[in-house]
Amino acid sequence: MVLMAAWCACLHGSTALYRLELGHFNDWCGRWGCLPPTAGLLGMHAFWLTLLSPLPIVVGRLRPAWTKRAGAGLIGLGLLLVIAVCVWAVVEWWPIANHEWLQLLPFSVVRQTDLPAIQLCLVGGAMLCMIRRRSPTVDVTVDGGASDSAGIRCATPLHVGEPEFD
Repeated sequence: MVLMAAWCACLHGSTALYRLELGHFNDWCGRWGCLPPTAGLLGMHAFWLTLLSPLPIVVGRLRPAWTKRAGAGLIGLGLLLVIAVCVWAVVEWWPIANHEWLQLLPFSVVRQTDLPAIQLCLVGGAMLCMIRRRSPTVDVTVDGGASDSAGIRCATPLHVGEPEFD
């Protein structure tokens, strides 16, 4: 219950970021217009990240293979959304952009707060990192038998836990 209340407080705090006074960093303008106020952008991106942050914890309790698939799926979905936003920007700004695509595409991705593309990639990456931290390796010593009384170290570490079927 305490964790749920803390999570809700973080959601509320992330939506309250729009009240920040950032001085001259408040508006960034370019050839394609101005970004929304920086505090509002930070608030929306923080909201999406806070909203999705329980996913690695919940999915991390499943089998590592499922967690791996879910993490890869979220990264794929996030990249698909980034590509969709970039294609939309190219179609919308084709006559004007000329050779300034390296400035236009990040501008379009950062400006898009309706879709949590960046946050999905971050949460999926967190899931994949959790798998790497959770799967311990163990050094196993095997008896050499009658001819060799010394232990022999395995060349490859063995993973402890449920077997993964990919």
